[in-house]
Amino acid sequence: MAVDENGIPIPPEELQIYNSSLQDPPYAKKFAFVWVAAAAFCVLLASPRLWRSLRSGRFFAGVRGIGEDFERDSKYESVLAGGNNYSPPSSSPTTKQRIATIVRGWCSALITWSLYSPPLLRLDVGHILLIIGYLVTLIICVLREAELITNANRA
Repeated sequence: MAVDENGIPIPPEELQIYNSSLQDPPYAKKFAFVWVAAAAFCVLLASPRLWRSLRSGRFFAGVRGIGEDFERDSKYESVLAGGNNYSPPSSSPTTKQRIATIVRGWCSALITWSLYSPPLLRLDVGHILLIIGYLVTLIICVLREAELITNANRA
């Protein structure tokens, strides 16, 4: 039997107890990396809408609620009775603007689809996909390269 420098016997490999402080940190790092990447991806997807709401002044509308502009020099223009103040756009949209509009339309359609709630469920499709993604990530982090037969405490 092998002994360390203090004369304490070292048990053989097959009798050593599972040391979670050495085995679990790499899995915890992978798990944290996956969720930080998922959060960053969601922020990246939401950033164009956030930017547009900041530019148009609608960003804090949900917090402040409906407000009224009491300034007399506001951008409000009254409609004259019987008059037509409408002027058509001066130029047609550029190709870049058309592509952005098409992408926004597809993203809006996908977001609308993710809000669908199947009958008899309290969750919508977006929440279901999020829960499935969480469970799959958890199972991969727990079972990947895990020696469940030799280390039963791992499961």
